Amino acid sequence: MRLVWFAVLFLTASCIPPIASHETARTLGPGNQEIIGGFGVYGHVLKWNVGLTQDLDVGVQWETLNLGLRAKYAFINNNQSGFSLATALGGGDVTSGTYYYGDLMGSYLAGDWEPYGTIRASHTTCDSVEDDTKKGKEFDQLFKCERKTYDRIQVVLGTKYWLNDKWFLSLEGGRLFAAAEEFPTIIGTSLGRKF
Repeated sequence: MRLVWFAVLFLTASCIPPIASHETARTLGPGNQEIIGGFGVYGHVLKWNVGLTQDLDVGVQWETLNLGLRAKYAFINNNQSGFSLATALGGGDVTSGTYYYGDLMGSYLAGDWEPYGTIRASHTTCDSVEDDTKKGKEFDQLFKCERKTYDRIQVVLGTKYWLNDKWFLSLEGGRLFAAAEEFPTIIGTSLGRKF
């Protein structure tokens, strides 16, 4: 039981920005939407994206440790087949601070398979746990942030498998890189629907 409470406290005192991608560089197109639900080393992820124009999507991303808004713009957008290239920006709250990030995304649609890659640079600012009187001194001693800010680079490689023109499965793996921090390889899977 102690281990369960420790895990709950850890998850609510985190300073980790979004680490799941489960997205290709292609955009949805005007008026189209996409919902993605998944899980992995990071816990759960739930994303909702809406196409505003042919090349611009906006959305919400909720992971176990954070919640935020994002936008993606495709410079090269091959919706039927071939290579696509996009950038994305996002920002929001982690359970003990705020984050923002930028992505460079590439993908290649070939029939039912769509491999993708993302390079993400993120910045997280942690609230001072010492100043949070709601959590108490015992909490402060367990989960004091070592630094006020964290900068990380992340690389994600994955693939979507399109079950039909609306439903897909994805599998991805990634790695976070930061000075003086070690992270495990991140693996996740998701199911999504475009409508």
